[in-house]
Amino acid sequence: MCLGWGACQMPLPPSGASGSPRFETERIRSHADTPAAGKGILRAEEAVPNIDSNSPQMDRLRTRVKAASEEFEVAISFHEAWKPCAFDEALHRRLGMSYATNTFVAIKLALRHEMLMAMMRLWDNDRRTIRLPSIANTLRDKRAIEVLASEDAMNRGAGRIGNSGERLAQRAAKAIRASIEKGQAGLHRRAREAIDIIDSYAEGRTNHHIMTILRTIRDQHLAHRQLDRANKAPDGSHAAAQHMYEDLTRLFELLWNVVLHTHYSLMEAAEIKEGYAGHFWAGVAR
Repeated sequence: MCLGWGACQMPLPPSGASGSPRFETERIRSHADTPAAGKGILRAEEAVPNIDSNSPQMDRLRTRVKAASEEFEVAISFHEAWKPCAFDEALHRRLGMSYATNTFVAIKLALRHEMLMAMMRLWDNDRRTIRLPSIANTLRDKRAIEVLASEDAMNRGAGRIGNSGERLAQRAAKAIRASIEKGQAGLHRRAREAIDIIDSYAEGRTNHHIMTILRTIRDQHLAHRQLDRANKAPDGSHAAAQHMYEDLTRLFELLWNVVLHTHYSLMEAAEIKEGYAGHFWAGVAR
């Protein structure tokens, strides 16, 4: 029961998230320094002086991260609801060649289409949209990272050192400061990893072929219907979708930690949604 983009099988390659090289905070990267500058996928933000927690640039960063997370949670819901359609052999046997199978195939296609559309909306270039590359560009800004590190330090109790340091024993104060410095170093590494994941989909980078495959599907098969399009989706489309899905799962866990200072496990969220889907499909064709 396979049709077009709703094919039943999907290879599961390992996540493409790269390692985390040393975080570069010595300078603000210009438009020319940005991967694929002028190509439409990454655009540098204009420098804004005197950034602090309440600055418009930081507000936009938080807004984008929250909106992007909400959009990706939609993709997770569709993906987890789709998996039994593709892989649950018992479900396939129950449906068999019944008339209900036609509606089942339509639902499977719709779930897969909407999952891909939700993921690709994260990469739109319009300034009114989420634009993951814009998030990466903000995280490249040394001033933005200093603000995030300061917020993280306050969450770890740095403010208490300034207010009551004289009453703290020297050894205790040193231990607290060491903990804060360790936390800030970790924040820098996680920010660098998040940037690397986003940058890997830019032109000339390791995952750009995945972006090309999925954009072709979105542009020629889903968002638009081109008369001269190929009759089928590009080869490797399901593997490409799974690869980006895994990368984005890791990316948003990093962004919640770095930007919102919150631990959020998308793997756990996916498991919950998988359970919901399992209950639904268990009642089909009984």
